[in-house]
Amino acid sequence: SSSMEDERNQESSDESDDFKSEWPYVNAIRKGIASLSRPGTFACGGVLIEDAINLHIKVKGVGTIKLPLSNKQGKLLKSKCIAAPYGLGSETLVNKLVRDAWQVDAKDVKLDKELNRLIRKEIQEIISILMGDSFNGNQVIAELYKLVYYEKGGHFVARRDTEKAPGMFATLVVQLPADHTGGALIVRHKDQTKVFDFEDDSINTYFFAAFFADCEHELREVTSGHRLVLLYNLINKNTHTNFNPKIDDSIKLNNKQNVMITMKNSVDEWQSDDRGPQHLALKLDHLYTDTNTSFCTLKGKDKFIADVLCLCSDVEVYLATLTKSETRRICGYDPYGLEPIPDDDEVDPEVFIHIQ
Repeated sequence: SSSMEDERNQESSDESDDFKSEWPYVNAIRKGIASLSRPGTFACGGVLIEDAINLHIKVKGVGTIKLPLSNKQGKLLKSKCIAAPYGLGSETLVNKLVRDAWQVDAKDVKLDKELNRLIRKEIQEIISILMGDSFNGNQVIAELYKLVYYEKGGHFVARRDTEKAPGMFATLVVQLPADHTGGALIVRHKDQTKVFDFEDDSINTYFFAAFFADCEHELREVTSGHRLVLLYNLINKNTHTNFNPKIDDSIKLNNKQNVMITMKNSVDEWQSDDRGPQHLALKLDHLYTDTNTSFCTLKGKDKFIADVLCLCSDVEVYLATLTKSETRRICGYDPYGLEPIPDDDEVDPEVFIHIQ
């Protein structure tokens, strides 16, 4: 998988300072990218539908469930659910200490037409918030995955979603009206945390939370009542491109054309420097599996930055996996087995970087 970090949080090592001073145009390119607005976010949430009445869902074996969910229908729904499992490596396990919830497969759930319309109406805007200015709504679909029911004590510990379909890049949670307290959703990405606490007016309001699939998330314990949610997989239908794509020049740069000019000038300076680096590597902000690594499946800020770089006609942009290998001298022996070397606490470890 690939990993990334914000280029604005540069390491303050002597080596990086030398790198900046020797090739100032590289730093100018990085600053240009960092100054572009609305690159997206790792998670978002809030009110989805207000003041909706007479909406319902249908569940196989249960029948019509009117919203908000009543205690009586909650008990009936639970009797038709199965315990919600969780993934551990290649295994699927059930353990209430890890995940205490009940679920129904999407094939056994049907939303009434008005509820489905109201949810679908907002999905494009939700994805736009996640993806930022690089969003292309025509390429994304929302696929219902599960209906999940939490009673008092329900929760799940911190975990990351698996990509359940080719092109899946994010999860959308739609919280249906059901009176409860607790049950806050916590989403983390690197050193950032967002809390989506929708217990207030949970009996009347439809809420949503959406986050990229590589984000760690957990659900705090439901302390009273019951919580009912629909889970959607957000899927990019266009997953075939893994090379530098042709980007539409109409990409929204929010009047940042001056930044593009600065970046182009920096690229020209880079090209004219015979002693400059042959490649510039920018770490991605999100994690990707091998099957979902392509320009079309980049998430949020990654997609935005890739689109901007591809607008620079003199630059070829590629995705690559970096592998870092460290070789250390241990117990006074040469790691290559050539000859013993004296024990010396002051000998620095040898570090080698290999790029695949």
